[in-house]
Amino acid sequence: KGSSGGGETAADTTPPVISDVAPTGGTLGSWADFYATVVDDDRCETVKFVFQKVGTTEQVEQTAYKITSTLYASLVGGFTDGDWEWWVDAVDRSGNQATSSAVSFAVLVDGVACPATCDGDAKASHCGWTCGGSVQKASGRLYFEMPIGPYWFPFFCSGTVATESTSGRSIILTAAHCVYESFQKKFARNVIFIPNQTATTGNHTDMDCSNDPMGCWAISFGVVDLNWANVSFPDNMAWDYGYYVVSDSGAHNGTAVDDEALDVTAGSLPIEFGDPTTGALTHALGYSYKEDPNLMYSAEDLGTIEFSYWWLPGAEFTLGSSGGPWVQPMDANTGSGPIISVNSWGLVLSPGMAGPRLSDTSASCLFSVAQTNDFISAGDGLDGYVVDPATCPDAADAAAANMRQLDGDVPNENGSTVVSSTDGSGSVTWGMAVISALLGVLCIILVGHVYMLHKLTKSIAGALGKKSVVLDDPGSYGRLREYPAVRQQTSSVVCQQTSDKYVDVDVHVAPPSSLA
Repeated sequence: KGSSGGGETAADTTPPVISDVAPTGGTLGSWADFYATVVDDDRCETVKFVFQKVGTTEQVEQTAYKITSTLYASLVGGFTDGDWEWWVDAVDRSGNQATSSAVSFAVLVDGVACPATCDGDAKASHCGWTCGGSVQKASGRLYFEMPIGPYWFPFFCSGTVATESTSGRSIILTAAHCVYESFQKKFARNVIFIPNQTATTGNHTDMDCSNDPMGCWAISFGVVDLNWANVSFPDNMAWDYGYYVVSDSGAHNGTAVDDEALDVTAGSLPIEFGDPTTGALTHALGYSYKEDPNLMYSAEDLGTIEFSYWWLPGAEFTLGSSGGPWVQPMDANTGSGPIISVNSWGLVLSPGMAGPRLSDTSASCLFSVAQTNDFISAGDGLDGYVVDPATCPDAADAAAANMRQLDGDVPNENGSTVVSSTDGSGSVTWGMAVISALLGVLCIILVGHVYMLHKLTKSIAGALGKKSVVLDDPGSYGRLREYPAVRQQTSSVVCQQTSDKYVDVDVHVAPPSSLA
């Protein structure tokens, strides 16, 4: 590290500097990613993450792997329920050692028992929502079609009516992957929203809007970020937020209501575009298809994972819950509070739910587009706005916050706002549903420690329906990010449609029984 006047190399006595450790608390599952920034003028010889369960003397060391010149990370598993501590030990080539302060965290592997009655302070991993209130009325099931090859198939998601002041329209916040298919570059079509579906008189999601408490609404158009549309999966997941826009007139169907404006009849929740409180109790809700048609929730202390995402480590949502709201703080007495994120993706081998950041991103800009841009008339809903965040007033902050844009792989686009297509009138049609039922059920690949692989399939079960599907080349669907500690499995994978082990929380293909 420099030299003395006589030319001799000065002895290195400066230890590495450790900062930005994550996670910094909260509740984790049996597996979790850990990070730290370590800087040294010379070079770090070793960086280790050390773990110790409170009340024991045994310490477990895990070698951290260099991700960038200063960022170290490791995927660590095998945690058991209880209170833990972890810290970073770093040693440079001269033997100088640095140790960070210990960080406390809790582990909850198997979830917790569901409260018998409404309890806004109780933690939960996957329980039926019993508190009612504004969030139950404003959140609902999204039913739509997405393309797979030349065909269109029905999918499910969740969404929430967002509070806004624009007359003539209502806006639904959901996940971008519930709005736009980034592989085939198409918006969803034939989209309907069913608020408060948990109170339906039916026994599952269907196309009968007369058995739902407020009926259903047809969507006019969607709005997503250009990075979601053009960056390769999974590097676009930081932009997994999007909006649907509904006209206040002519969009309602089914059960009679006093006012056809969705936000008047169903109510709404405000979106918080500022930073939420890390470590504070956060409620995530969604319509897990496994519990269809019930509204489910998870309540945990808010944590982080991979910098770009909020994280609820014990959440056990299943298919169909994507796009459901994260509320912090939740007033259980009224079922209300600000939305800070949405259900986005989970891990394959353990519980956990990630949500994109709405603060310091393009989320607020997209919300403005949803409120102000012209309506698009399309017979099948195959339209929307893809927004270039460079045109947003806070473009610099949004670009800095979205850390998953890698390798500059965003294709150039003409114009700041891109309309995918225009045609028709916006009504709901169901012709493709019959074809979808005959073609069978899409099976979603579950591969190693990766994010939910939404709609990543080129193989579809045949007319016999619920068969296993072999996906021959999962690597062809997008770059699977490879961690030094855990290599992605890219061999053929058999996915059992009847398995209860799904942890992919993407939209769910409707089984033939619900299309009858």
